[in-house]
Amino acid sequence: MAINQAVIFTKPIYHLPFSITPDALRDRVEAFLVNRGFYIRTQRCVNGQTLHSQGTMDQHYVVYSKAVRLETLDTLVMSEAGLARFEERFGASWEDEKKAGRLMTTDQLIAKKGLAITDLLHAWEDQLASGQTLKVQSGLIVAFVEAFDAYVINGFYPAMAERFHHADNVMHYFVVEFDSADCSWESFRKEVLGVTNSSKAAPTSLRGQLFADFPVELPGSDNFVHGSAGPLEGFAERLVHEEEVGLATSPIGVYLQRRGVSAVTFRAWSARKPIVELAALFDLTEEKNSDEILPILDVIDFR
Repeated sequence: MAINQAVIFTKPIYHLPFSITPDALRDRVEAFLVNRGFYIRTQRCVNGQTLHSQGTMDQHYVVYSKAVRLETLDTLVMSEAGLARFEERFGASWEDEKKAGRLMTTDQLIAKKGLAITDLLHAWEDQLASGQTLKVQSGLIVAFVEAFDAYVINGFYPAMAERFHHADNVMHYFVVEFDSADCSWESFRKEVLGVTNSSKAAPTSLRGQLFADFPVELPGSDNFVHGSAGPLEGFAERLVHEEEVGLATSPIGVYLQRRGVSAVTFRAWSARKPIVELAALFDLTEEKNSDEILPILDVIDFR
């Protein structure tokens, strides 16, 4: 038995053709969580302009934003397995496709091809729907788009970030706690929040209920809420969204405190960690309860 702690926040809805407001979405989320027996430790509201000025979402989604925002892919750390996976799927090496001018950062692609962010998003959604995207490695999802004669990396991200940063966006942020004896992390993601594609989420889940009332056109990206994938990710997300996080207020924070690791030290460690390694660690601790990941953390030198 362990206490799990996750971050949940509402996603942009200002662009959707429905009457629901950010405050109404907040009320729906809060009522759902309380009715399910979740304890809400922290709750706050942030507008899009603040998220933009503080670079919050690029930090929150750093695993995906890195390959989008880099000046060049030459500085992106690639795993041997990732390089092999890319070549096996696309029939050409990562380096050769870079040299051929078909593989570049997403920001470079937008500038070079004169694309609107919506062009990129719709091309990405088409590739996703037809099963043509490839997870090359943790944090790096790629698809080849013939219309662009180029690869798109994490093509969902620019539009998502733009919507979070929009002046009309209001994000409601929650830190929630639940006992693993009552709800495992896997159940939290699949049965409580619902799967990422809200149109396929369980009807009784939060996303499933919201989609039933507001059937969005792009249920994979417009899925109403974000939820931490695992306890380590949840702790890292708190450090992004909250200026000060008392370690004693977090199960993972208490563990780090016992090891003599401060929040400042953890932030510095995560900042210097190669994205591919950080993403792999988040994947490894995904959908595990907080006590189940401690043996994984025990072997990490955070200093």
